[in-house]
Amino acid sequence: FSAALGFVGLALMGLEFALVARFRAVAEPFGSDALVQFHRQIGLVGLSFVLVHVAISAPWDLVVRLFAEDTPSRVRWAVLATVALLALVGSSLGRERLRLSYEAWHILHAILAVTVIVAALMHVLLVGYYLNETWKQGLWILMTGAFITLLAWVRIGKPLSLWGRPWTVVRVTAERGQTTTLTLRADGHPGFSFAPGQYAWFAIGRSPFALTKHPF
Repeated sequence: FSAALGFVGLALMGLEFALVARFRAVAEPFGSDALVQFHRQIGLVGLSFVLVHVAISAPWDLVVRLFAEDTPSRVRWAVLATVALLALVGSSLGRERLRLSYEAWHILHAILAVTVIVAALMHVLLVGYYLNETWKQGLWILMTGAFITLLAWVRIGKPLSLWGRPWTVVRVTAERGQTTTLTLRADGHPGFSFAPGQYAWFAIGRSPFALTKHPF
């Protein structure tokens, strides 16, 4: 039962990467706001699974001797994954109280997320009891690689695809009801088709790799 909770918790942590990848096919049916909220809720659910798994299965006699020479590596990886997960959730829920800027938190969030998923995978592989066959090990390694690839796409691949598609703000017009209209011009590309009610992420005066973007 404890092992099952651990596997489910690890799978939910991987799902978190997909929820924030901003794939149109995923976001359109639900809306980005709903996905972000779901991302937060699933993070807390996954943390609960992991903490129950740790409480039931952790060899506490080895955990307290974490840096002893005879402590198995699987225990060290488990402790690293758990501590990183607690830091990830804690820094997200308490970002303002910790006085973390959005940019600093964003970088920390990505680093901790990769640490959690890789350390958890190493723990699972070293335990080996349930992943005692090559195809099972390959499946979880492939899934973990896919999760990290999603993060790389969001932070590197997608900005690269936008690098040669800049826009220029042609006019800023004040409207009634505290509303402002921005008139944009696509520079060197045809732009994109859109529908009423859509919004776009703006990084005005920044490169496409900027962490902070604003929805308009």
